[in-house]
Amino acid sequence: MNRNKRPPWCAIVLLLPLLSLFAPHARAELRLRKEDVSLSGTVRRLDRETERESPAPGVEVLAEPAGDDGFDSTKLRRAKTDLYGKFAFYGLAPGTWRLRILKQYGRYITREVRAPRRLKPIVLPPLLPALPDSVETPVSFDADYRELQSDSDRKLFTFTLRTEIPPPWQPHVDSVVYFFNHPTFNPRYRQAEFVDSGYTMSYKGWGCLENVVVFVHFKHDVWDLDLAHCDLLRRKGEAR
Repeated sequence: MNRNKRPPWCAIVLLLPLLSLFAPHARAELRLRKEDVSLSGTVRRLDRETERESPAPGVEVLAEPAGDDGFDSTKLRRAKTDLYGKFAFYGLAPGTWRLRILKQYGRYITREVRAPRRLKPIVLPPLLPALPDSVETPVSFDADYRELQSDSDRKLFTFTLRTEIPPPWQPHVDSVVYFFNHPTFNPRYRQAEFVDSGYTMSYKGWGCLENVVVFVHFKHDVWDLDLAHCDLLRRKGEAR
């Protein structure tokens, strides 16, 4: 038997003092990392068929200081949810931050929250059916007009606005509503009719509107979209 050969447990005993030197630093680093978390939370997504929620991995989450005038890319923070739908931001300054959680096709849920804080689970609506890569804008608009006979000096027109939604999404649409932000409109909210694969609304008046808000009511979500009515007609050479 080799008397000089030490049993394995001797090496462990010799290493214990060394490990004790590093352990406090490791614990301190872990504690600092935990305390450094400014905002954290979980993103879940609703299933269209089962109506149940499940973790949503790979979802983009953006954070920027609330109340800032204009967009400052240097202050924008980005994160993505992990396999369990969890996300965290580290080292944010205490105060109010604006969180934006990507739903789909450039649409976000926006929340203003105080840091530091652990948020309640954020639930996203079900994913709409995937579209071909060639589709750049899922929802598009069209507009036209025709002149009406009038006895007055001012010409009167019928303006028609149209919202086009991809056919795979149409079964998931409950309604499309146009909001006309002008005192001459009563009511200002008007529900569109589905005509020839588009959601159409017409009105009589003397001119176009600079901005119309279109609300697309899906079964589990609402999209609010700006329709630049006059600009659209100008691009077609038909502005009035």
